Amino acid sequence: MESIISQLKYDIQQIESKLKAIKKAEKEMLSLGNTPAFETRQLAIDNWQKEIKEHKNMIDIYYLKFITF
Repeated sequence: MESIISQLKYDIQQIESKLKAIKKAEKEMLSLGNTPAFETRQLAIDNWQKEIKEHKNMIDIYYLKFITF
């Protein structure tokens, strides 16, 4: 049970971290226009969004394990 809770904490922290990074990158992008730096940040945002989905999927798995525990 403790391992499930630890994993949940980890995934939630990762989601929070990536959401903050996305917010920061979006603010930076406002001043970059159509530059390579803009494109790099957009790629990073896309990757972070994919990682957030993966963490959400893991939370669903932990939830299922938790209710059957």
